[in-house]
Amino acid sequence: MQDFNIEPRVNGSVYLFSLNLEILAHLYDDRGMNIIGNNFPLKQKLLTKFNHYLLNYDRDEMNKNYH
Repeated sequence: MQDFNIEPRVNGSVYLFSLNLEILAHLYDDRGMNIIGNNFPLKQKLLTKFNHYLLNYDRDEMNKNYH
């Protein structure tokens, strides 16, 4: 994969997490992120709020993991 020419750019891996909320966001490039964790109500809320940004090719997998 190749990143788009968007600035500013981070060279490396970016992980945002909250131990209290039991959730981690892995920003893998300028096109998206993965949300990982045990806080299913929060993940469902994010899935609902940002549904219009999700790509259809992996929607079945996301629905399995967020419901």
